[in-house]
Amino acid sequence: MATKLMQSQNLTQADLIANETAEERSTRAGQSTVTITSTNGKMARNQRWYDVASDAACEAFDVQVYSEAGADSLDEVFYGLADNTVAAALAFEMLHNQIETWALERKGELRGRTAGINYRLGVAQRVLEDAEKENRRALRQAQEAGKKRLREEAAAEEAARAAEIARLANPADAEPVTTSPIEEPNVSVKVEDVPEEQERKPLADLSDEENEPLPSYAEGAVMYDDFGDTRADFDLNDEVADHQLDLDELESKVQVKPEPAEPSLRTRGRSRLPPPPPAAPAVKAETEPVKLEHELPSIMPESSDEAPSWTSALQLRTFRDNAKTIAENYLKDTGTKVRKGPKLREIKYDHAAFTKGWNDGRKVDLKRRRIEGEEKIKKER
Repeated sequence: MATKLMQSQNLTQADLIANETAEERSTRAGQSTVTITSTNGKMARNQRWYDVASDAACEAFDVQVYSEAGADSLDEVFYGLADNTVAAALAFEMLHNQIETWALERKGELRGRTAGINYRLGVAQRVLEDAEKENRRALRQAQEAGKKRLREEAAAEEAARAAEIARLANPADAEPVTTSPIEEPNVSVKVEDVPEEQERKPLADLSDEENEPLPSYAEGAVMYDDFGDTRADFDLNDEVADHQLDLDELESKVQVKPEPAEPSLRTRGRSRLPPPPPAAPAVKAETEPVKLEHELPSIMPESSDEAPSWTSALQLRTFRDNAKTIAENYLKDTGTKVRKGPKLREIKYDHAAFTKGWNDGRKVDLKRRRIEGEEKIKKER
């Protein structure tokens, strides 16, 4: 459970830190201290396996550490991302106490002056190796996740390209047909094509008194009282009938459909179009497109039994680099200067005792404990 919580916390922080300024990142920094005291009243001294055990905690939780010797105690100070320093301090406390407990239980088996130290070194070294192996495994998983995401993106692009090619090859089948009003010429009868109503009226009777007055004649001109047998070379009734026949033929050829009572803006002044043909089924690409929910891997687990995972190696490396930078800047901001301690004396190597410790070290899981009990650790920010 603690592993999932810590992994989820790191993923959340990674996304936030990547978009923060240096000042905003500094607010995430802090330190947690584990104080080692002697139970027999003697001064607590730094031992070689302390450094290995603290390095294992740093490797597991992406923090840094330095030790500080007091009058009768020794402090292991973890600094960096504040939440991670708490987890690292708790893990180191558990590891330190577990190693001391096992060493006391095996006291009868550990013969020799340096056997106890070698046993403790074996446990701590195994835990450090496992933490480094876990980090390498996380990096490989992140690389595989990144490659998988690229493959899925490439498959999605290929599917989209195939669908586009199919659509271009069969444009009528790929998309439903959409119709829009087409501009058509207004079908109407021009004034010049049809004789006006006045032109189609029969001529008035020449003998009608209401006709226009006859023109006046000049003096000396001969004026006849009647026209006698003089007639026009055409028949008025025939002309009117011919005009009427032509108009009837024209009207029979040209039939204008009546417009609707309230035509819309798009169909005003134009004839109606026939309904569009039914849409043909879309062409399916040979390569099935990748579903959206599988296009990009999610950093959250699919089930509650799976821990969150990094989406790419770049994301993981960026987080580790940022965590290291935050730790270094924390020392600068607090004015803390770290220097190398005195060189520890060499010890005689005991293969049997070291091997026993190495085998027992495989039982340790630094992240198995819940991240709780922070009151046991003095946390300074």
